[in-house]
Amino acid sequence: MTKQRTKSNKSLWVLLGGALLLRLVLALVTDGYPYDMSCFVAWGDKLAAEGPAAFYSDGYFADYPPGYLWVLGLVGAIRAALHIAYESKWTYFLLALVPSLCDCGLAWLVYRTAKRSSRGVKEHTALVLTAFTAFNPLMLFDTGVWKQIDGAFALPLVLCFVLLEQRRYLPAAVLYGVALAIKPQALLFGPVLAVCYLAAITLEKDRLRAFGRCFGGAALALLPPLLTGLPFLALCS
Repeated sequence: MTKQRTKSNKSLWVLLGGALLLRLVLALVTDGYPYDMSCFVAWGDKLAAEGPAAFYSDGYFADYPPGYLWVLGLVGAIRAALHIAYESKWTYFLLALVPSLCDCGLAWLVYRTAKRSSRGVKEHTALVLTAFTAFNPLMLFDTGVWKQIDGAFALPLVLCFVLLEQRRYLPAAVLYGVALAIKPQALLFGPVLAVCYLAAITLEKDRLRAFGRCFGGAALALLPPLLTGLPFLALCS
């Protein structure tokens, strides 16, 4: 059993390592979606050079919430320190690195969820599901070729609903807040989150505790956007 478990773990890491390598190679040999690439690089450079207080300024286009801007700022700081040009393939590599890691994290989450399923999913099936996720052509194109940040957005959002299925409501709310801090599209999933909390109230014998958990979850969901955005707001005044 120990040998079988070691073999399974090796297969899993080979899958995830191959998926990560493929994304980063694609990032190096493609140019990305030009409009977003110029925005991501410009935002990262501005944040690294001027700090968060001066980022959302009059007449400057920036339609992303603060959450992922910190990652772009780090990319900008690395590029400045290493004198990496905008046209360099290493700029694209840096932009794709975090979303690529998040894509692989999502594939790992699929594996863990399959293994913990009450239906008794076999190891081979779990690895196949992981491979389908890790090498999904749409995800490969989105992250490796277009170099979008959807992988970083999808991972906390999916993990949120995995935790909701396990009735771990408060950690789920925090992860929903992380997704909301990265992209405002997380608001589209807000009604689903609300229904899960309301359903929990009807199933809970202690209604007072259930209502408290509901309002506590709402407060926790707001915490990541507030914490990541506070330096952009408070320093401006």
